[in-house]
Amino acid sequence: MVTARRREENIQSVPAAITAITEADLQAKQVTTQNDLRFIAPSLNIQGRFGHQGGTYAIRGLSGSTSGSATVGTYFAEVPSAQGAAGYDVAGGTSLYDLESVQVLKGPQGTLFGRTSTAGAVLVTPRKPSLESYRGDAEVTFGSLGRLEVNLGFGGPIIPGVLAARVALNDNHVDGFTKIIGTGQKLDETDTRSYRVSVEFTPTDWLRNSTIYDDYRSDSMPGSFLTVGVNADLPTFNLPANTTTFNAACATAVSAGLATSVPACVAQRLSILAQIKAELIAEAARTSAGGDALRRVNIGTSAPYREVSNRQVVVNTTTVTLPSVGAFEWQFKNIFGYQRLTGFTVFPESSNANPTILTLGSPGGASSNQRGNELVTGTGDGYDFYTDEAQVSGSFDKNRLVWVAGYFYQRAPLPTNLEGLTSLSKTFGGVRTYNLGYTAGGTFPVSGRSTQKAYYGQATLSLDGLIDGVHLTAGYRHSKDSVTSTSAAAVLDTATGAYSPSATRTTAALKTAGNGYNFSVDYQVTPSVLVYATTRRGYVPGGLNNQVAGATSIPNYRPTYGSEVVKDYEVGAKTDFRIGDMRGRLNVAYYRENYTDIQRSQQGQLPTGAFLVFVANVAKAKLSGFESELTLEPTSRSLVGLNYSYNKTGYTKWMGNDALNIAPAGTVLDLSTNPFPNAPKHKLSVYASYDVVQSDKLGTVTIGGQAYAQSREYWTAFSQRFIDVYGPATKASLSQSAYVIFNARVDWTNVMGHEGVGAGLFVRNITDKIYTSSGLVNLNSNGWAGKTFSEPRTYGAVLSYHF
Repeated sequence: MVTARRREENIQSVPAAITAITEADLQAKQVTTQNDLRFIAPSLNIQGRFGHQGGTYAIRGLSGSTSGSATVGTYFAEVPSAQGAAGYDVAGGTSLYDLESVQVLKGPQGTLFGRTSTAGAVLVTPRKPSLESYRGDAEVTFGSLGRLEVNLGFGGPIIPGVLAARVALNDNHVDGFTKIIGTGQKLDETDTRSYRVSVEFTPTDWLRNSTIYDDYRSDSMPGSFLTVGVNADLPTFNLPANTTTFNAACATAVSAGLATSVPACVAQRLSILAQIKAELIAEAARTSAGGDALRRVNIGTSAPYREVSNRQVVVNTTTVTLPSVGAFEWQFKNIFGYQRLTGFTVFPESSNANPTILTLGSPGGASSNQRGNELVTGTGDGYDFYTDEAQVSGSFDKNRLVWVAGYFYQRAPLPTNLEGLTSLSKTFGGVRTYNLGYTAGGTFPVSGRSTQKAYYGQATLSLDGLIDGVHLTAGYRHSKDSVTSTSAAAVLDTATGAYSPSATRTTAALKTAGNGYNFSVDYQVTPSVLVYATTRRGYVPGGLNNQVAGATSIPNYRPTYGSEVVKDYEVGAKTDFRIGDMRGRLNVAYYRENYTDIQRSQQGQLPTGAFLVFVANVAKAKLSGFESELTLEPTSRSLVGLNYSYNKTGYTKWMGNDALNIAPAGTVLDLSTNPFPNAPKHKLSVYASYDVVQSDKLGTVTIGGQAYAQSREYWTAFSQRFIDVYGPATKASLSQSAYVIFNARVDWTNVMGHEGVGAGLFVRNITDKIYTSSGLVNLNSNGWAGKTFSEPRTYGAVLSYHF
């Protein structure tokens, strides 16, 4: 059963491409976090970002990693997850535990779901407590890399039929697998703790209330970007001895007693740059060997690397069944959500002894500053995110007409923080600062908020009696978005090294509005065959760019950016079939999408020499593709699954300024040959299992295996431009070539006839394939390209008990 149309339906009767994953599927296919969903869902891709706490989702080639907003909405218990900059979803890396299902909806979902998204949605549904019976679950996983994960859950009726509760927890630790050379530290460590309390209250047969409190905390080590490419010709690496680039910073250093003279200070900075250049060249040569060289990083201990994330979520859902009126059935439902986020990530963007260091919030909750030239991090006051959705749904004449209408409201106050900044960075060893320290990556937030208001409606009409088996669906949504921000520029105190807010306040505001729609027709050819056609429109609002001093001097920079729109057309078929004793299911879909006013993240250099990332509406594109999900049960003991997607992406127009800031100012380039990032053309997942033992006395022993393959994937929206400027060899630095990984698992359920007792063995990444999970390309700005790499081969055992 799925809820793609805000009501429970059989997946085979819904005219849209959906991947539905049960909790048993997650275990059998070794999906432990949301980021692992990409290995089993066609057209879904997730790029890890900076560490384990989130990622950027893409469906059918549309990715938030290159724009200002998410293109895929993720939902927990029907409440949208908070999003960070560039479509960064803070829920991406969290454990999937104590769930009923996960659904991946493909194509624009802006009509029925509470936040506009142009690519699709991922719905996570937690397990509900039963009003009638008790259920308990206990599972312990242990293995290589010091892996120890504990999942516990128990719930049931407090007052049978009226009040029930369930408590679940997850504690997960995995040692880091990237060693810092010369120290005992390791990056890529996971250390998280979560718990969830759910309460169901049904005092009458017409009223039901559900409340969920979910608490997630992480204190882990971030990922590391290993340097894999270097631009040795970067002008900053080749400044002449008489350069005036550092004169202002060096004059301040002299007055602060940190340098004896300006010439000596300049010479020191040129020496640091020469050292960093040599380090990067040596590091790129080291990592080019591959293998174990990619499991070590040469960054020293120049910063307190850490990844801290705290998230609390409250969901309250009230459902009221209203009295019938003739042939009309009615229901009212209200879904309230509150999320609070605090956290920060401090990570190295390059892997040399004097690396580029960046600290970020997750999102908006960080409070970082410096003391002298040392980084001081904190979580600040946090980030609040409120949503409320009221809907009325119903049916007429025994479901001849089924409909839903509602109103959605979202509010996210901007946290006031005059003590610290969301982002600080140290590039080139801090040579552009007077104290070889950190540069402010933004402003101090003084006040502000973002809101979204939307109303929507959708109805499905059955034409049975006129044209049996035919259904018509129409839906519409109108959204209004507004964002306002008041900020203060960061002013450096040369006596202490700390940043503080200026007395001048800058206010920016933006309002946008957009429409979404959904029209479809489906035909139930036979009870087991459905064909359909649909067209949809999705809208993603615009937003505000960071308004730091000097930003207006950057070509193509604007204080605000506008909305982007996707219109799609999809045809598909869903069928259940039988060939002899073999049962099967085959779902296929073909789609085309028109993508306009595309938001793309770009980078420009400020007069201070620092680089600013901003968003602009720059392009148009057409996308198309095919998806197939096949499941076979050749015998009662065996199961085979095959999921495949083909995604073709390409710009039809992109004439703009050079985002690499290499061409002369004012030059207009044709950038339409750039490939879409986070969008492999081919994705294939194959799964097979066989019950080697089926016995009431011994239990059931199942052997399963999975293979996942994908074609080349790029990390930046400007890949071809980088290749054109820096040569074909650059391609390897800014993409991951095609690869295949294999997993295997053995499960023993009802061990020796003991119901609910289970044990298992697993191996992930059997061939120990080293492949990239994300990348950063800064050849034009900082002189390097870096990649993070996924886990090595891991293995372990699972013990479980369910009752």
